[in-house]
Amino acid sequence: MANVKIAKLPKEGHGLVVQLPPGFRFEGDEVLATRDEVTGSVTLSPRRESWEEFIAFIDEVKITDEESEEFARIMDDIIADRANHIPDPRGIFADELDDE
Repeated sequence: MANVKIAKLPKEGHGLVVQLPPGFRFEGDEVLATRDEVTGSVTLSPRRESWEEFIAFIDEVKITDEESEEFARIMDDIIADRANHIPDPRGIFADELDDE
């Protein structure tokens, strides 16, 4: 479950400053900012200096069997919902299906 708190956005200079709440800190002086174009949500993530550092971080994250199984179920649902859903309102390939 995500830990959600309010960050302050004081107006300073020409850029936007994000003042993180206590407990929301990053090491170093840069973070990666990702913006979802649909929702406008912005996510700040630690900046990894190398793939080795990133892989080491992923290895440290403990994913439970329940989380892994839930992710697999979600992916199965997505794939099942997408399979064989090519719109064909004119039925132009229907004769090919009858030949099989």
